[in-house]
Amino acid sequence: MIRPEQVKLSADGAAGQSQQARVLHSHYLGSATRVVLDINGERLTMQERLPFGRHPKSGDVLDVTITTDSLRVIPMNEGHAS
Repeated sequence: MIRPEQVKLSADGAAGQSQQARVLHSHYLGSATRVVLDINGERLTMQERLPFGRHPKSGDVLDVTITTDSLRVIPMNEGHAS
């Protein structure tokens, strides 16, 4: 499971591996912008504080980094009775 705050715009020298992502949707929420991304056919959501006037539009390509230090793995059978 990847939470929106774990997906960040890549910066020079950022820890982690950068990926190119295509913007599907972008929603300004006041203090942050929620961006739905497509990375190699997978949809991820990024929530980021962006400077005024710098909100991505559908079709834009962004370099993003997923921080791995707080990833959570949920087993497929968790919560199901056997």
